[in-house]
Amino acid sequence: FGRGVTAIITDIRCNGHITAEDSFERSVRLPAAIKGSKLAGAGTLRVPLISKVSESYFVVAEKQILPKAHNTSYLRKMKNKIAAIPANTTGFPLTDDSDEGSGGEDTRGSRGSYVAAVTAVAASLQGVDMIVGSQCVNAFCAVRPPGHHAGKELRAMNAISNGFCIF
Repeated sequence: FGRGVTAIITDIRCNGHITAEDSFERSVRLPAAIKGSKLAGAGTLRVPLISKVSESYFVVAEKQILPKAHNTSYLRKMKNKIAAIPANTTGFPLTDDSDEGSGGEDTRGSRGSYVAAVTAVAASLQGVDMIVGSQCVNAFCAVRPPGHHAGKELRAMNAISNGFCIF
């Protein structure tokens, strides 16, 4: 890739996270980010567009990184809760704070939310690896769901909401 290069990393598995239609964090955001990236040059030699996260990063994210960032009980609870969502259900409350009226109606999803969330973490790991390996100077990960509000067990710093984040 060379010096001065920004890599764009995305993965179609992130589209498996389907929130409520009226949610700010919803599936239309990812294609819009990719479209904007392409308009800015993504997919060229100067701005490579990586459209599939390597499986090795998915495994590292799920088995090594997430257990360091979150309690095992939380990871197990989220994986099992998401796996139990009926196949065609979207906008399902994923966290205990996602019930109406408690301030956390934002953390909702679908059966594909677990894989999407792990893929988002994996994309970030791949981006860091590319930077450290001098393949690029920075990376933009066009992924969802976001993860910047997720705490070790649920909400970070006793916030009233998980802010759309799972991991």
